[in-house]
Amino acid sequence: MKSSTQPPENILAYRPWQLDRGDHWQTVDAEAHAHRGGFIARLPGVADRDAAALLAGTQIGVDRNVLPALDADEYYWRDLIGLRVRNLAGENLGQIARLLPTPAHDVLVIVDADCERLIPFVRNAVREVDTVARSVVVDWQRDWH
Repeated sequence: MKSSTQPPENILAYRPWQLDRGDHWQTVDAEAHAHRGGFIARLPGVADRDAAALLAGTQIGVDRNVLPALDADEYYWRDLIGLRVRNLAGENLGQIARLLPTPAHDVLVIVDADCERLIPFVRNAVREVDTVARSVVVDWQRDWH
């Protein structure tokens, strides 16, 4: 099992899990623990390697209510994906498609019809995040790629 939480071992504290079944999320009460630098999970009804192999690539999620509350100016990545991005001049730069973790800081991947932009998720570049209005304002020129 691979964890996308930060730090990765936080996945062990979140319960119950939700498994992405394509057309719905299935709640499961899994048992999991750290093992050899990674994680192992035991799911109800999965009794052998063949049954486990059928779950390879399945996304694991958790309900928002089990996640820790955030401080001001902190965001869960899933809340940022899809937000519209405009610069200080009001020009549309696209939407946040994903975020990239780097040792220095996270990076917003902004996609529009013209290009893909990588904008550092730092205060001097990201001026405003409004998850209610689903928008972000950045100090970034339209021709910076």
